[in-house]
Amino acid sequence: MVPQIHNEYYKTFKDKWTEFKPLDVQTFLEKVNLINYKSPQKTTQARVLLSLAFWTGLRPAELIELKPTNIDRERGGVVIKATAKKGGVSGKVWLPINQNTQYIYDYCKNIHPEMYLFPYFYKSKPAKNKVHWTVKQRWLEKQPDGTTKQIEKTIKKEKVYFRYTNNLDKLALKWFGFPFYYFRHNRFSEMSLKGATLEDIRQAKLAKTINSAFPYVKFGTAQAKRRSKFLPKIKK
Repeated sequence: MVPQIHNEYYKTFKDKWTEFKPLDVQTFLEKVNLINYKSPQKTTQARVLLSLAFWTGLRPAELIELKPTNIDRERGGVVIKATAKKGGVSGKVWLPINQNTQYIYDYCKNIHPEMYLFPYFYKSKPAKNKVHWTVKQRWLEKQPDGTTKQIEKTIKKEKVYFRYTNNLDKLALKWFGFPFYYFRHNRFSEMSLKGATLEDIRQAKLAKTINSAFPYVKFGTAQAKRRSKFLPKIKK
């Protein structure tokens, strides 16, 4: 059973899946090279930030909090050591060396190790979100008469996290015509269309469970073709 999708970005994406056309590398490179601000530094940061979003599919907060120490060369590629958000599992994203990823690496290594990679976009105060949930705890408590009684208590919990999406949406909409989160969906849907498994996508998403991978794999044509081998065959 496919889990229900509550996140607004997933809902929008799932509803429009039939219209989805992956953003290919050539189109991306053409558009990202058109980015131009009055400040050369802001232009470079915007190009690198969007390039990382395109190649990695990392969440906005995971990208915006990167520092040069998170970027390295390993096994002939560029490695991004990301700290996962939204309860995910921190890990590495490996990228092959090409003109665009080399551009990312060179930029990152020219920044002071203690600085954030994208100060033009990090400095804007992110929106503060609060998530509320309840946890039920049960235990046995010994009574004065020697019997035991089951005690149940409901505890209310709250977690505050920051969202950079609104700030980065303006950047993506200005130069690409769609919200920033589209890059994340583009990366994992493209993986699905090429035959990636749920586990492949889970690891790429830095997610704890495969639940959030379902919206991508469910509609992958490569998976559909592979499943067709279980259909009955007609003898010639």
